[in-house]
This record gives sequence, C-alpha cells and structure tokens, in this order.
Amino acid sequence: MTEIWVVGASKFALDVSGIMEAALEHAGAAYTHRGFLWVEGEEMAADPALTHPFDVATLGSSKVVVAVSDPRLRARLFAQYDEVFRLAAINVIHPSVLLAKGCRIGVGNIIGPQCYIGSNSKLGDFNVLNYQVGFGHHSQLGDSNFLAPGFQCGNTVNIGNGNFFGLSCTVGPGIVIGNNNRFQAGTIVTQPIASNLLCFSSERLKAVQQPQEV
Repeated sequence: MTEIWVVGASKFALDVSGIMEAALEHAGAAYTHRGFLWVEGEEMAADPALTHPFDVATLGSSKVVVAVSDPRLRARLFAQYDEVFRLAAINVIHPSVLLAKGCRIGVGNIIGPQCYIGSNSKLGDFNVLNYQVGFGHHSQLGDSNFLAPGFQCGNTVNIGNGNFFGLSCTVGPGIVIGNNNRFQAGTIVTQPIASNLLCFSSERLKAVQQPQEV
C-alpha cells in the first residue's frame, strides 16, 4: 500500500488530487491519500480536517505529488527540498493522456486530462501540464514548468526551466525558450525568448458598443 501526500492545499491541489486518484485507480494501484500539506503563502481550499502545515518531516517514507501552482512558491520549495522531492515524487498522468511513441518523461510530473505528448519528445521533472495541452513531437521541456490549460506548441520546440505559461498560450515550431519566464494568457510565441522575461501579445482586446436595434 503506497501512502501519498499532496504538497499544496489550494484549489489547484484539489484538482490535482482528483487527477491523481483517477490515474492510480485506472492503474489498479493500492494507495492511501494521506491528505494535503499547506504551503505558507497559498490560499487554503482543502478540507481543514485533511490538511496539515507543510513540514518535510511529515513525509516520512510516503510518496508525494507537488501540487503548488504559484511560480514563486514552487521555486522556493524546490530550492529547499529538491532532493527530497526527487526521491519521493511520483508522476500523475490522467488515463485520457495520449503519449506518442518514443516520448520520455522524468519524475514528479502532473499531466492532466486530454493532453497529447508528441513522439520522441522529452519532459524533465516536476512539470505541470494542465488539461488539453498539446506538446509537439521532438520537443523538449526542462524542469518545473507550468503549462496552463490550452497550451499548444509545435514540433522541435525547446523550453528551459521554471517557465509559467498562462491560459491558451501557443509556441511556434522550432522556438527556443530560456528559463524563468512568465507568459500571459493568450501569448503567441513566434521568436526565441531568453530568460527572466515577462511576455505578452501586443494585441489588446477591443470592445465597442453594439449598434442598437431600431
């Protein structure tokens, strides 16, 4: 029987908990969901009766799923506990995910419903691919990236570490992206991006008054 803690207690952690349970039950795994470990700085949404403050000593020999969505909190956690998490983390892959031939996946990744990982692509460790994410063939994703719902990238893309992509971002084929960038929702990336940048599309929403019916 595998005991599992979800690191995080926000709404996102609740969502990940459901993905985890669906994945493990589909695989026929015997497990116990120990509860949620609240990380200081995040908004708590989990049942208080099932939630404890995060303390690495609480983990013991249990496995973990790191379900913290805030980029700053994730970076802080991994800076302190990377080695611990690497030893204890499991991959959470929803049963509806399609993994094409030859793709390789590291440890501690969360891959939500209806995602597609293209052939001969490589995912590093502790990435979050939320629902309906498409990751093109022969592409690479480093460590601790967060891809929000609707993210799509073409083939032969290379993305570094610690990047955050908002809702429905698109990355064109062959694009290289560095580390620790933040991409606002709807950003379309058609050129190489270095590191430590805030990126957003130049087009802004325009709203005009509708003509009145006569």
